[in-house]
Amino acid sequence: MKLALHWQIAIGMVVGAVVGVSLNLLAGVRQTEVAANRLPAGLASLTISDSPNHVELAWTSNDGTVGGAVVDGTRQTPGAAATVDELARLNPEAADWLHRLGRSPARVVGEAAQKIGGLFLRLLQMVAVPLIITSLICGVTGLGDAASLGGMFLRTILYYASTSFLAISIGLLAVNIFRPG
Repeated sequence: MKLALHWQIAIGMVVGAVVGVSLNLLAGVRQTEVAANRLPAGLASLTISDSPNHVELAWTSNDGTVGGAVVDGTRQTPGAAATVDELARLNPEAADWLHRLGRSPARVVGEAAQKIGGLFLRLLQMVAVPLIITSLICGVTGLGDAASLGGMFLRTILYYASTSFLAISIGLLAVNIFRPG
């Protein structure tokens, strides 16, 4: 028995959510004290603490200088980067150390899933534009006379405006209720 596509999508979304939450709870935290033989050049010590909402790197240089970097997804730590990508712009060395030496298993899986998801969306965009153009051309050529083109144009504009209004309203309502970020 083959499930309908919408059920396959719904099941995939639920499985993805369960796997993501489970990974964050069970494998989302990693404390790393980098061994002396793996330390980057110029460092005497490096400690990395990685959790889903907070990443902290603390290091001591060979000359005794102490440094650190923080990524705080909750934006409650002053001067901290909000994302790992922002840390990569602010302090590329620290981001590289985190990437090579101290990521939690949940972060590794999450980054891989993000790459696959981005590829899927780009492939979807690649298919969507020709599909829409082809359906518009087929619709216009199937009308027959030019008089019915005006009616179709009016219905299309009305449909576009109403669905856009509905989407914007739902988006604003959801943002005001849930207050993300």
